Amino acid sequence: MKKKKRVDFTGNALKDARTKLGISQQELAGEFDIARTTIISAERDTPRPWMAIACLGLGNLRYMDACVKAIDGARFKALREQLGLSHDALGKQLGFAASTILTWERTAPPAWAHPALIGLSVLSVVG
Repeated sequence: MKKKKRVDFTGNALKDARTKLGISQQELAGEFDIARTTIISAERDTPRPWMAIACLGLGNLRYMDACVKAIDGARFKALREQLGLSHDALGKQLGFAASTILTWERTAPPAWAHPALIGLSVLSVVG
């Protein structure tokens, strides 16, 4: 009989993802255009849902030898629609209100939105 692998729930999803990427807190903060202290706080506590998802997308970008790029609101909206997600559904997955998603579509999303959408795309295939 095959022994089941034990799941460890004591880790921090952001720290685990960052460690697997082999980058420092400062490098991750630079990629996502956020303060290093945001990464530090999230690794001590519970990270926002978008953080680990964006790390998944960042890993895929690095695999493809690509980098995080700024996307405008129209591109963000198009990618959300390609994923088949409503404003509310995307907001729930990333940890934001639907009104925030609408605002990003009218203006521009944060830098980490690009890898986060890639991460959600990967999760939609494997999940």
